[in-house]
Amino acid sequence: MDEDTEAADARLKSAVWFHTGELIDHLALTLDANTTPQFIAALAQLVFEQAQLVAGDAESFARHAGRRTIGCDDVLLCARKNDALHEMLKDMKKDLEREAGSGAKKRKENAAAPVEHRSSGTATSSAGPAPKKRLGVGKKKT
Repeated sequence: MDEDTEAADARLKSAVWFHTGELIDHLALTLDANTTPQFIAALAQLVFEQAQLVAGDAESFARHAGRRTIGCDDVLLCARKNDALHEMLKDMKKDLEREAGSGAKKRKENAAAPVEHRSSGTATSSAGPAPKKRLGVGKKKT
């Protein structure tokens, strides 16, 4: 591992530790419970390692499909053994696709609308293909 990768991993691990601690503190206050710093550290380490495993699996699924970008389907494949998580992620994917579809429809409607030029006062149509919205999460940095 080079220095840049080690530094990125350290920053990511710190962020996971921080946000895990914030979440645990909030839940402890809500549930009127106490937690120890050792518990938070252990949970943060568990979350970090699980995220690394899922990221590696998703990257493998994408590579197997001949792609360099991890997509929603790769994440769904990672969650295939957890029925509740798989259903939740499928619903989220449908919502993203619906939003992307409605966004493309709005762009297409706006692009097809006649545009009046200030200088000439004539109307023209600027219809063209609407750009596609990507649903992937991007390439994992190594």
